[in-house]
Amino acid sequence: MKLYNVPRGTWIRLPDLGEVIYFHHIDGMYSLCETADGKYVHVRATLDVVPIVRAFAPREEGETDGD
Repeated sequence: MKLYNVPRGTWIRLPDLGEVIYFHHIDGMYSLCETADGKYVHVRATLDVVPIVRAFAPREEGETDGD
């Protein structure tokens, strides 16, 4: 599936790398995505990716576990 067809807020797998990242949104020809360790990456919007189901999203800045 092309990245531009994936809904915002979806975890995706990059088939060539095998890496799983969180897709935030499309920004022109590229997207804003986040790795599991919180680093931002910009993936080409026309890339073929595999959407996957995850039970959680990356934490928002300043968010805590509620302690």
